[in-house]
Amino acid sequence: MHLSRRQFGIAATLTAAGAAKTARSATPRGYTVVELFTSVLCPGCPAADAFLIELSRREDLIPLSFSVTHYDRGDFKDPFGREEFSRRQFAYAQAFRRETAFTPEVVVNGKADAPGLATGFVEELLAGAMLDGPIITPLKAAVAVAEGPAPPRPADVWVAHYDPRAVQVPVRGLADRAIPQVNVVRGIYRLGEWSGRATRYEAPPTPPGLRRAVVVQSADTGPILAAAKG
Repeated sequence: MHLSRRQFGIAATLTAAGAAKTARSATPRGYTVVELFTSVLCPGCPAADAFLIELSRREDLIPLSFSVTHYDRGDFKDPFGREEFSRRQFAYAQAFRRETAFTPEVVVNGKADAPGLATGFVEELLAGAMLDGPIITPLKAAVAVAEGPAPPRPADVWVAHYDPRAVQVPVRGLADRAIPQVNVVRGIYRLGEWSGRATRYEAPPTPPGLRRAVVVQSADTGPILAAAKG
């Protein structure tokens, strides 16, 4: 799961492409989604976790921390690691035509990725990032997605429940070690498909203390079209 020089070079190329875009300020439907794939057992991940804490202070971003299971060994486990998060990361690797996934990894709007430790690369991707897809309205027990240009294939509507607090994540098997993290995703759920028509979806209740992020994403873990929080 470590980054090779070849992968690092690809990430730099993607970042340069993102930086070439004109930076625009966020709108209510223009949040930028930042996904960090991390693990408390990954040697390079604490610095990436700290960077996500900084990004969480920005109002135009939806930073999400996905704990993967690649590093789990016996009693040494990430307490928030889930197989579905690992599958999501490997789906991105396939979409980006990578040989494998690397951790820590940052994915911006489902369009480009960068090493989680390459904060300058990530900042350049963020400078050119903006979503202008359909308006999403989070409701109490549902999500409404407005009408918009139809994607080539039906997009997926996801809701992620995450903990907005900065927490010390303990490492099982290492009693003296804890990693500070923020916006730790506790679950992600597919609500259905969106094909361009205004649609309302039932959504699972948000557990106490957690918040919701809603994402409309192109099929096969492709580019994110729209995002909302609330």
